[in-house]
Amino acid sequence: AGWLSWASKQGVITVKQSKEHYNRYFNETFVSLPKQGHICGHIQTKRPVTDMTLELTQKREGYLDILGDSKGYNQVHEQYQDMKFMLESMETACQV
Repeated sequence: AGWLSWASKQGVITVKQSKEHYNRYFNETFVSLPKQGHICGHIQTKRPVTDMTLELTQKREGYLDILGDSKGYNQVHEQYQDMKFMLESMETACQV
């Protein structure tokens, strides 16, 4: 997290990019999910489960490898499983 702040101050990345990277690695909220909009359209064009799976890998690195926070990672993983089930169910419903 300190490196992201430094990189932002040095102009290597923007403040927005810094926040997104921080959230991808150290925040339990999945930033790869849409914030709003028509979910069927998003599922058909973006593949949110694939994006979430990649983000889970990043969160694993942030929580376990960098912070050593297995409890936090387990909470994130549980949220991932719930969201994956919901999105897969919605994908089936959108096809009907």
